[in-house]
Amino acid sequence: MVEAMTDFLLTDQCDAVMRLRLNRPQAANALNRAMLAGIQAALVAAREDGGVGAVLLCSTGRAFCGGMDLNEAFDPVAAFSQQMRREMLSATLAAMAEFPKPLVVAVQGPAVGAGCMLAFMADVLVADEAARFSLPEVALGMPTPIAATIAEWRGGASLARHLVLGNGTSTAADMRVGAISSDTGASLDYFAAVRTAALARQPAHAFGPTKAWLARSIVQQLEVATAEAKRIAERTM
Repeated sequence: MVEAMTDFLLTDQCDAVMRLRLNRPQAANALNRAMLAGIQAALVAAREDGGVGAVLLCSTGRAFCGGMDLNEAFDPVAAFSQQMRREMLSATLAAMAEFPKPLVVAVQGPAVGAGCMLAFMADVLVADEAARFSLPEVALGMPTPIAATIAEWRGGASLARHLVLGNGTSTAADMRVGAISSDTGASLDYFAAVRTAALARQPAHAFGPTKAWLARSIVQQLEVATAEAKRIAERTM
């Protein structure tokens, strides 16, 4: 097993599986710019490494991810504007969509806002019984074309309206989310690792082009949604 560590994103590799672990449990794994940059860099490395057959994204603690780190977003010292935050999140989501190898996301507990968006970009979404998916941006006063785009792409207009406009919550049992869970009582970590290892053995020459075809529209939609979010923000300034 090869291991590396940054402040808030742990990376290790076992056989053909690269594992990325969000590691800010004291902040519900809220995403800061270092974590987003780390995810993007890890996906680039995994794409280019012939020894990596699949990637597993998971997290430490009771929550998968509580969304973006709003303290950083509104901290003038951090010089990390809301627009920069949107663009960096959109770029991370696009990198997940364009990653040509299997990408599994394992969710335990809440996946909120940007955390829910990360989960919805999975090729295979694995979740435990405590998993909860929510996109509360509109209820918090933040227009969110990006969240609406991701939710609609993942589960159709009904899921997008439920989560984004209705401030609803979905569980792993919601068929629109497309999550799977162990039927043998195995732990989430074990089940996700076994599932990812199996996917890593799929023929890359078949998987990559097929995934690219399935994801052909989402990258362009994310670009449009990010631009629309910027226009909305400029109108309300």
